Amino acid sequence: MQVAASVGIAAATLLFFYLLAKKLQKKNRKRSTRAGTVVLHQFPRYMSSVVMASPPCFKLETFLRMAKLPYENDYSMTYSEKGKMPWIEFNGQVIADSNFCIWFLEKEFQVDVDLHLSDRERAIGHSIRTMLEENTYW
Repeated sequence: MQVAASVGIAAATLLFFYLLAKKLQKKNRKRSTRAGTVVLHQFPRYMSSVVMASPPCFKLETFLRMAKLPYENDYSMTYSEKGKMPWIEFNGQVIADSNFCIWFLEKEFQVDVDLHLSDRERAIGHSIRTMLEENTYW
């Protein structure tokens, strides 16, 4: 009986904090930034000198750096409407999922970080990226 009560209390506590976090997310959603600057919402870093632990966040920030796009980090732990992290805001548009973000940014800024690669090298890169994303996801 005590175990059931403990589980119930733990579940109620988790539900309370979940609902509180959702309410704070909606409250903190609006953020003003310069036009033409990408706001990258991602998990907070443990230390400034440590690489991002989340593979999708690391991939998206690396793309932004490679493409030399203007961006600002937001480490506020606000998830997208889809419940995803990372996600971006750009000129009032919200895009979730790192792959969708990269596709959007490639079209919006007309950049291709693989432009210098041959067709063979692009195919190898695509194969390696797909293998890593599908087989190392945690």
